[in-house]
Amino acid sequence: MTDKEFDIKKAIEESPDFEDLPLEEQWGVISFMLSVVTDPEALEIIDFLLEQLNKAYSILKEIADLKAIPSFEEGFMEVLEKTKDIKIDPKDVYIIESEEGLIKIGLSRNPQKRLKSLQRQTRYKLKILLVIPNGGREKEKEIQERYKKYNVFGEWFEKSPEIMNFIQDIKDNTLNQNREV
Repeated sequence: MTDKEFDIKKAIEESPDFEDLPLEEQWGVISFMLSVVTDPEALEIIDFLLEQLNKAYSILKEIADLKAIPSFEEGFMEVLEKTKDIKIDPKDVYIIESEEGLIKIGLSRNPQKRLKSLQRQTRYKLKILLVIPNGGREKEKEIQERYKKYNVFGEWFEKSPEIMNFIQDIKDNTLNQNREV
């Protein structure tokens, strides 16, 4: 956390009036706080959170226009109820290869952007081998669990014939499905 991020967080925590602010001003403070984050890995998560908060804010505003909301908490509970069927994890599973022989199995809403972010952190050339659209966290964890014997650290795995065959099988199945259409 940067000093600027810490100062904003501290100011909000120490402000006894934050909960008394109108909803629009609370939203402005939260948006500003999130916008000052500079950690490249956190930016993707924050983009997603802002998107979800914007949806929630729009619904809250809609509800507030229809009737008076006695408290923010009650309004937020209504938002949760109205949005319970919205898919919260629209992320793609990606598999990236490093020229040093490692494979990364990860999750991102934008695998190309994630590739660029990772590329800035290493001197080794990286390339995307496979993207599974809307695979979500469950699919990512399933694949990581399947190949855990090759795990080196975190989401990085040894490049193995087994993993490479899996990637090729997915590509072949996708190609065959497209030909049938």
